[in-house]
Amino acid sequence: MRKSFLFISLAAVMAAPVASARSLSPSEALDRATAEAVMPVSRSGGSPELIMTLGSDEAPAIYVFNRSGKGYMILSADDVAAPVIGYSDNGRLDPDNLPENLRFWLELNKEQILRASAEGHAPYSRAAIPDHEPIGPLMTTMWNQEGPYNDLCPMIGSARTVTGCVATAMAEVMKYHNWPDKAAEDAMISYQWHNGTSVVTLSEDFSNYEFQWDLMIDDYRDSHTKEQANAVAKLMQACGYSVSMSYGTSASGSFGAKVGGALVNYFKYDAGLHNEPREMYSSAAWDNMIYENLKTCGPVLWWGSGSVGHCFVCDGYRGDGFYHFNWGWGGLSDGYYLLDALNPGSTGVGGGTGGFNNGQGVLLGVKPAGNDSPAKRRYTFYASQGITETFVSGSLLSMFGTFSNLSPYMVNATFKFRIFAEVNGEEKYLTSCTASIPSAGTEFYPPYYESMIECNIPESLEDGTYHIYPAVEFDGEEHVFASAPGYPDYVIYTREGGVNKAELHQTASLEVENLCANVNNLIYNGKRFRVTGTAKFVGGVGDTERYIGVRLLSPSGEIIAYSTELNIKFSDEGCDFDFVSAGFNIAPGEYTLALQLGFETIAACPVTITNDIPEGEYQITAVEVVSAVDPQNLKFNITVKGISGLIDEYMTVKISRSITPLNTDRRVPVFVTGGQTAVISYTVSLPSYMVLPGQQHIVRAERQSGTSTVGKTASAYFILGDTSGIDGIEADTEVPAEYFNLQGMPVSGENLAPGIYIRRQGPEVTKILVK
Repeated sequence: MRKSFLFISLAAVMAAPVASARSLSPSEALDRATAEAVMPVSRSGGSPELIMTLGSDEAPAIYVFNRSGKGYMILSADDVAAPVIGYSDNGRLDPDNLPENLRFWLELNKEQILRASAEGHAPYSRAAIPDHEPIGPLMTTMWNQEGPYNDLCPMIGSARTVTGCVATAMAEVMKYHNWPDKAAEDAMISYQWHNGTSVVTLSEDFSNYEFQWDLMIDDYRDSHTKEQANAVAKLMQACGYSVSMSYGTSASGSFGAKVGGALVNYFKYDAGLHNEPREMYSSAAWDNMIYENLKTCGPVLWWGSGSVGHCFVCDGYRGDGFYHFNWGWGGLSDGYYLLDALNPGSTGVGGGTGGFNNGQGVLLGVKPAGNDSPAKRRYTFYASQGITETFVSGSLLSMFGTFSNLSPYMVNATFKFRIFAEVNGEEKYLTSCTASIPSAGTEFYPPYYESMIECNIPESLEDGTYHIYPAVEFDGEEHVFASAPGYPDYVIYTREGGVNKAELHQTASLEVENLCANVNNLIYNGKRFRVTGTAKFVGGVGDTERYIGVRLLSPSGEIIAYSTELNIKFSDEGCDFDFVSAGFNIAPGEYTLALQLGFETIAACPVTITNDIPEGEYQITAVEVVSAVDPQNLKFNITVKGISGLIDEYMTVKISRSITPLNTDRRVPVFVTGGQTAVISYTVSLPSYMVLPGQQHIVRAERQSGTSTVGKTASAYFILGDTSGIDGIEADTEVPAEYFNLQGMPVSGENLAPGIYIRRQGPEVTKILVK
């Protein structure tokens, strides 16, 4: 049977970093947000109130604050992500009454942040995605799902069902356009609905119905007339019926991917509208596509999936990457949110870490049909992750994958294999053959998918090499299933002497060089271990991310144990990776450690599993001040040397001013094996009340056992800068000036090399730029 393509991939096992970003306290998160200056986060006039933490006490991901007065802010609790994830100048958030769409968005960002932190992503730095001019918010409606919006929704017993988020989002977009003037001539809608006890037919004739746009008001929470209520209820009913809403008294569901077809078929919208899956685009391309639609067409209908489906509207842009979202919850929580909480510039195809953008999609190009509207509809047939496997049995060729209809329309389709000959390195179309699917049906609805397509390749095909693409045929045209860059999009099929073979076409290959476990491929039984190497996207352009399984193979090549699933970035130039993977519990002996994509091994190395675990010993050998200019972004590198055994623990990093300790003690993870030297990056934000620019400070790293310091410590001195901005080299010379580099070390003020320095002149400390 066909399955619903409405899911989001959440991997269960996290990989711990060697040198990672770190968790932040609520106070640090507030100071970091203030320093970012994306939004007014002033601490004056009352402190923001922490109302919600997503994650755990040990690994917080997101803090939600209500601001004093009005408004709220959603901040990252880990410096792997942007300081501010979302905010509003108005309203308050109630953690017990959050819109489901916002709750979904927060959960998505939480999982993204936790995975990125666990996988060792570097601390966030703003990426070079071009900013845009502000737009909107375009919509003024603050509609909801209950009365009066659901006054014409069906009943279950004595209870009225709710409109559903898809219908509410769709209705608000239609209200923005105040279109159609009247519904299509043949807008008779009828479908089967299960009300919990029986199947009933819901039907309504909307043919030529004139929607009363002038009677619909933005906010129905206050007084409104019966006519105003009926006008919006009729629109909501039309929207719900048009997408075959599955009505319920607490929640009603449909698929956002169906909205476009309903707008064209029943409500006279432009046939050029189209659905786009998030995972097909880089973050920069996605950002530009969303902004251009806001600029040229209007609001963007957006959907995603978690435990349930969600649908909402993006209708504005303020700047610095923050887009305005209307959650369809009576205005509650409408505000500005980042499209991606992580570094947009650090992501490849899929635009984010951990695949959390999978399952998201948008409807673009929504506008009233006009004389210049295209006569031809746009279709999207998509194979998520390409063709994942292929098998040959005699003349029968099978392809496996997620072959989806992401078009706005249902099609009566026949599945096909399009066959091309390979002639002198070029493709020449030969023929198509009709394929079969498990469901054996022809009605291919959005957003459903098939998981297998198979076909008997004609015996008349001569010996040779062929390229075979999965496709669908309808209305006399064949459409090939598209794949994201880097995924297999066709099968290379060879026939020779009655023997048929098939392999996946790789537009680029994934390779790992210098794969190593720990330092010497020695893994201690039951203990975590380091996995290092260089990931190359050979033949590809740019970079791509893949989930790679860490597995243990027997001497015969069989998988006998599983470890972590790593989200590894591969690039054409090669990306070094360094993860800590979950350990194995297995009999000691000689094995093969393999990195596998699916069940294909892309790299392997011999390893020894041992129960002989010597006592771990290490030294902290050095602390380097990387940057001390910005008190909210102090950066240090701490070098540790493994003496023996395995060290998987925490060290303590402290900052003091003269002999006065500051309340900044932090536990920083250390993972190192005997004979290895590791450099651990550490970033800390000083709360504003601790900042004294121009004063000398000391940072100290200590190995501790209980409350006692063990072994030698390492430390470094630095002069704390401020955030007063970059000045020119010209300055008042009445008081002798002292100069320091970005590490806080004194330098001569004569003949300074080009760069940025800290200047202390009397009580004033500033940054200067020498050109």
